[in-house]
Amino acid sequence: MTYQSAKDFVFKVERLNLQLRSAVCALDAVHEAMTEGSGGPGDYVDGLFFITTVLGEKTAELDEAIVSALKDGAEKQ
Repeated sequence: MTYQSAKDFVFKVERLNLQLRSAVCALDAVHEAMTEGSGGPGDYVDGLFFITTVLGEKTAELDEAIVSALKDGAEKQ
């Protein structure tokens, strides 16, 4: 792995980490609203669906980044 590809990998993983942390914070906010709010469960379906979608997409991107970095490292050896 070259310096540039390692640097790109770190920045990509850092960005994905921030996005995953944001999704977890959003999930915490929805949970808080569900437990403290007066609305019914149906009021939170869209928010939960969005969070689930984001978490799925970002974990897939993270997996792809890790696999790609491992392949690059194996090819260099």
